[in-house]
Amino acid sequence: AVGIGDLGRDDVARGQRQSEVQRRHQPLPATEMARQIAAQIEDSETLFLGQGSILRKVIPFLAGYDELCLLLNDLAHVPLAQEFLNGETVLLGGVLGSSGKIVEGDLALSALGHYRPSRALIAVDHIAEDGTLSVRQEASARLLSEAVAQSERAIAVVAHRPVYGDKRYPIGDLQQISGIVTPQIVAAEYHARLLAAGLTNSYTNNECLTWLNPALQKAK
Repeated sequence: AVGIGDLGRDDVARGQRQSEVQRRHQPLPATEMARQIAAQIEDSETLFLGQGSILRKVIPFLAGYDELCLLLNDLAHVPLAQEFLNGETVLLGGVLGSSGKIVEGDLALSALGHYRPSRALIAVDHIAEDGTLSVRQEASARLLSEAVAQSERAIAVVAHRPVYGDKRYPIGDLQQISGIVTPQIVAAEYHARLLAAGLTNSYTNNECLTWLNPALQKAK
């Protein structure tokens, strides 16, 4: 026989599982993250804008800046850049990846070195305990690593909690990053690591947080 107490415990466990599923699949505050990234930009910068849908949402927020040069390796960024950017758009040369949308390879690396971005805007999949930043796409890792190394400043968006067990490819270190933007749920995951690296929380709302490295980026 099953008692009422057992049913109660089953209901609690089921509710906890449902809450976890909902939490993992809740919509990302992508537009607000994009707004916070764009708020750190200055006029006349040369920006490397990495691939992905969240970084693509940054482009309309760049419309108010003058004389930007935007370096792209994601073909899907191009229409928005042409519509909103007050400045120059450069599609890095190179080989189209397997998706047919991302430019990569030695030519892209060479073009990046030619333009020497003042700031890189990148998406990161994981921050290790020692501060290593990594992504899951090996082909993208080389270009992102060079973008971080060559840029005076780099802003990273960490949109998702880590999936443990995935193979990752390093692209840099927290000490190289001037700013980190994360949703609230991801910020809780990495809070201690960001503090240990000397980053400070400069802006928080109900959706996401911005962390800055005071040595590389002053709050605006």
